[in-house]
Amino acid sequence: MFRTRNGRIRPWIILILLVGIAPVLTGCYGNFQATKAVYKFNGDVSDQKLVRSIVMWVFLIVPVYKLGAVVDILVLNPIEYWKGTKIDIGSGPDAKSTTVALEPSVNGRETVMTVSRDGAVLAKSTLVRTSDSEIEVRDTDGRLAGKMLRAPDGSLRVTDASGLTLRTITATELASARVQ
Repeated sequence: MFRTRNGRIRPWIILILLVGIAPVLTGCYGNFQATKAVYKFNGDVSDQKLVRSIVMWVFLIVPVYKLGAVVDILVLNPIEYWKGTKIDIGSGPDAKSTTVALEPSVNGRETVMTVSRDGAVLAKSTLVRTSDSEIEVRDTDGRLAGKMLRAPDGSLRVTDASGLTLRTITATELASARVQ
């Protein structure tokens, strides 16, 4: 029905699909307000670079940044294009109202990291020390979201759940984060 005898898609189907998705595809490059809001929130979480870096990697592992980008590309940017005006989804969080709480367990092998603003929990992850050189990042359902692996040279490798390296933080970067 949708294909010709030789297996090609009928031209009218392609035309209908293009007309149907044109409003979403036009103007995909916009102001990316949702992504900027996540980025600003991440930057305002703490004055310490190490805490901001850890929150950033948790947001990458748990896909907060990806969700922001998808919302921008599929919803906000096309609305901006068709309305002709910039969408302002807020000025971002106040650094004083944003907190990162680390709650260690009694046995010292687990720590719950909670990011909240004005009393509302925005993100929650459990950090589980599986060895002296490995910490697993688990989501709220207990599923593996990523790992932080300490190398013999003192650097820290951050991976996703499949083991793909997302970033390596050098020993020098870690030491400078502790000093501040």
